[in-house]
Amino acid sequence: PPCDLQSAIDDGQHRGHKIGLSDFPGVDVALEVVLGLSPAGELLVEIEQTQMLFNKDGVRVWYAAEDGSPPHRIRLGLMAAPLR
Repeated sequence: PPCDLQSAIDDGQHRGHKIGLSDFPGVDVALEVVLGLSPAGELLVEIEQTQMLFNKDGVRVWYAAEDGSPPHRIRLGLMAAPLR
């Protein structure tokens, strides 16, 4: 299935779940998403690409970067590179 609840998480500050996302028709990406909540109501969101995905023409890699100044927004992007 495209969505797989992999495990519960408890890092001492947040409690939540780790979810695997993959095998969507026409989409060549596999992601792991962590969602957690602290007792104070702080939301934890982590997204990680769990594998590089190759097709006949190239490779695609998802990436995330945090803005260096407050409010420290997370930017997501997709990098594609041809293979020769």
